[in-house]
Amino acid sequence: MSTGKRRSHILTSSNAQGNASPTHGLPQAPYALIGRKKDLEAAQDLILRGNVRLVTITGPPGVGKTRFAVELASTVGSESEDGLVLAVAYPALADVGDISVGGVWVCRITRGAGGLSLEQRVAQIERQITEMLSIPGIDRRTITISVRPVGQSAAIVVADIALITVTPEDAAGTHVTTMDLARQWARRLVAGLQRALPSATFHGF
Repeated sequence: MSTGKRRSHILTSSNAQGNASPTHGLPQAPYALIGRKKDLEAAQDLILRGNVRLVTITGPPGVGKTRFAVELASTVGSESEDGLVLAVAYPALADVGDISVGGVWVCRITRGAGGLSLEQRVAQIERQITEMLSIPGIDRRTITISVRPVGQSAAIVVADIALITVTPEDAAGTHVTTMDLARQWARRLVAGLQRALPSATFHGF
């Protein structure tokens, strides 16, 4: 968008027909969209040209395509005379156990643990990552990251939240210890968080 006034109008106006919310049917955003302002403005301009009928958002698993698309649809849906349809295609190559942050693949969970099934464990990790990213002002904080032993397991702790617990079963067949595997996952997690929170400072790992 070229001016602040234009952006404000997009965020607050109703749709052309006036009989439905421009965000009708869209999922609620779990956390603020951080560091994508220029990309969002470029996509908004593209959609509002009038002669563009399809915009495709591509990228590796975890880069934030769906979150970006929801933000885009919620801000420009009111400006489209014929409405705007958001379609999400999930990559076939992404495993159900893949955990990614900021476009960086962190790890692949292959089994359940702690009484949770594989799907429940992955959902719990993703929920904890979302909760951490939703902490007010997290993008401006100094974030402490550590790997701590928890019995025979190891916890990857970020901002005092245990995001991922690595079990001996996760390390089985990898030829590394549970703590070493947790450190490997933590390094990739830091790389992803640095992309997701470019203004934050990371400390301790």
